[in-house]
Amino acid sequence: MDAYESEVDASQALIKWLALQCSSNSSFGSMSPSIYDTAWLSMLQKPGDPKHWLFPECFDYVLKTQLPDGGWPAYASIVDGILNTAAALLAIRKHLAVGHGHKTSDLKEISSRAEDALRELLRRWDVSSCDQVGFELLVATHLRLLSSEGVVLDFSQLAQLQALRDAKLAKLPASSVYGEPSTLYHSLEGLIGHIDFDQIGQWREPNGSMMASPSSTAAYLMHASNWDALAEAYLRDVLRNSSGQGGGGVPCAWPTSIFELSWVVTTFIESGISIGEAEASVIGTFLESTLRAQKGVVGFAPWSFPDADDTAKTAMALFYLGRRPETYIPALINTFETTDHFRTYLAERNPSISANINVLSFLLLLDDPTPYVPQIAKAASFVCGRVFLGEVKEKWTQKNKKFCEQLLSIAPKLKEQIPLISLQMLMTALRLQGCDGGWDNECELTAYAILTLSSLVQLPWTGTHERLIDAIKHGKTFLTAHRSEWKEAARLSSLKLSPRYCVPQSYKPVTLCVTSNAGA
Repeated sequence: MDAYESEVDASQALIKWLALQCSSNSSFGSMSPSIYDTAWLSMLQKPGDPKHWLFPECFDYVLKTQLPDGGWPAYASIVDGILNTAAALLAIRKHLAVGHGHKTSDLKEISSRAEDALRELLRRWDVSSCDQVGFELLVATHLRLLSSEGVVLDFSQLAQLQALRDAKLAKLPASSVYGEPSTLYHSLEGLIGHIDFDQIGQWREPNGSMMASPSSTAAYLMHASNWDALAEAYLRDVLRNSSGQGGGGVPCAWPTSIFELSWVVTTFIESGISIGEAEASVIGTFLESTLRAQKGVVGFAPWSFPDADDTAKTAMALFYLGRRPETYIPALINTFETTDHFRTYLAERNPSISANINVLSFLLLLDDPTPYVPQIAKAASFVCGRVFLGEVKEKWTQKNKKFCEQLLSIAPKLKEQIPLISLQMLMTALRLQGCDGGWDNECELTAYAILTLSSLVQLPWTGTHERLIDAIKHGKTFLTAHRSEWKEAARLSSLKLSPRYCVPQSYKPVTLCVTSNAGA
């Protein structure tokens, strides 16, 4: 059995598991435990019972995941390391203040090492180059909370960070938080000291969470005047049923069922991996019933805050599963279309490239996309414009000649922009490939790079097919050689099924689309 067949078998087993979860009538998600969110749960105490920690197993998890240098892991950026270490240190300081449950001398030593690690992370951090969403609020708030616990952390760019925080808050009137839910509800801990938590309970989701975020829900419980039993029940549900399986760790979001189902289904079917009739029926019914119940728009889980990414991906999944998602297009357009792009969320501040790519991909799937030429042109023009600003490297696809003529009549610049963008992507991908065939020595990044090149090789204007195919083969050799590392990385990644849904396509044999110049 070759690598591709092996991955296909494992992928079909995953589909069966997902279908089983859909049939269970229980919430599900497989994001790996997050140090940050786990630390926030470990700080919870019920009012009137200062000697009782609500989730002591979470604190144990935080302690056992401390690194030898005294910090906690940085998943994708130094900001992740700063926030993980700051939240863990804050939890330790709060436990030290109460003075029970762990030997004080041990906690003091752990705290001291964590402080040293956090100071070093802050020293190395370039605040001006950071573009992680909400970092200015989250990091500044954690530093302020640590200061209140006796840990004062000064560093050369602190004033710059505080200025960024103040500028962000100046654009964030209380009415924007209290008046309607937004993405801020996923990180309410960043607004501690700036909002009245008693005024946000009305936007809690039906499952008891604040936008399916354990850390945000924990912050809400800590700072609301009245204890919310449903929010506590949500956190217990996460601790018991998420990927940590009761071991003390919780993910950064849970549940994530719509997100996982839609992305897995679309990627597998585009890879040529078949989905059994029984599984397709169960998954399709789950997705469509959720879409129908929520009037045509969905988020990453049932009844979570709707967004264009998950709505478009869910519609794509339904199309691939033999359903008719056209019924829900008006809701997608009416909810997310703006004058020049599709927004991700209703209260979005910064336009998202991925949301427009996903809306574009869905509309191009339709048997007859011509009724939506204005929306397709709008999304494509937005994506192309962002690429030329250096903000994204993505691919774009188009349909039949009549459709393209209509599209280009609305957005004529696309005719020149699309080839330029794809060639830019091609050159960048080839330039960044390592001598060992991988990209940045990472299996996941290499798999995505192979997917990109496999798409680009189909385009008539890329030309260098032999060079492209050699790069793809070299990348596959890297994946095969690092197979064991990939499986270990899957255990630690933020989404454990990510390797399973992108590796099959990266192993898939490459076929070329040969076009004739006859009659040109």
